[in-house]
Amino acid sequence: EQLDDLRRRMREDAGRLRASELELVPPPLLEAASELGDRSDVTPPNLASLMLLAEADGRTVLLTGDGHAREIERGLKEAGRLDAQDQMHVDVLKVQHHGAKANITEEFARAITADAYVFCGNGENGNPEPAVVDLILDARLGTRSKSAAGPSKQFRLLFNSSTAIKGKKHHKDHMAALEKLVKRRADRSNGRLKFSFASGSSFDLKLRRR
Repeated sequence: EQLDDLRRRMREDAGRLRASELELVPPPLLEAASELGDRSDVTPPNLASLMLLAEADGRTVLLTGDGHAREIERGLKEAGRLDAQDQMHVDVLKVQHHGAKANITEEFARAITADAYVFCGNGENGNPEPAVVDLILDARLGTRSKSAAGPSKQFRLLFNSSTAIKGKKHHKDHMAALEKLVKRRADRSNGRLKFSFASGSSFDLKLRRR
């Protein structure tokens, strides 16, 4: 059943891919897709990451470390922070483990949403992974088969690296592909998706007043 569902989603993805987007498909596609959220690929030190929910003046920042979606959701539930639907919305979500696909699941992307998603990764080890960016955007913007999760208002993706920052060529190539992916999705979001790729050593994140 899982393989049949995966083949169906692959056919749907193939139908909307343009030639210029093929570079974003992780090879081999079947193997990459099957690894999404695979907790066995997360090392024990990463599973032991400290994960914090910081609050001040009515604003919330979820710092996930290198943890797995299962532990993050379990911790929030045990702390009584999930609603009746086991969901939560925060102002800022630092996406776990630099946007590695082994650490996140579709259920997490739909249950834990944010006004701003922060990705810490410069292309090393393939992070942030395009599949993870797409997963979050599919959850927030919806796909042809699923309605969007979380508030319908505008949200942002913020990356702490870009092609403007000095680095190895394959890192810059990875960030260039990510920039192309995010811009394409933003152009199709009817103004809901905003994004920023850092061009220096740091950036400021200003939270909207509620």
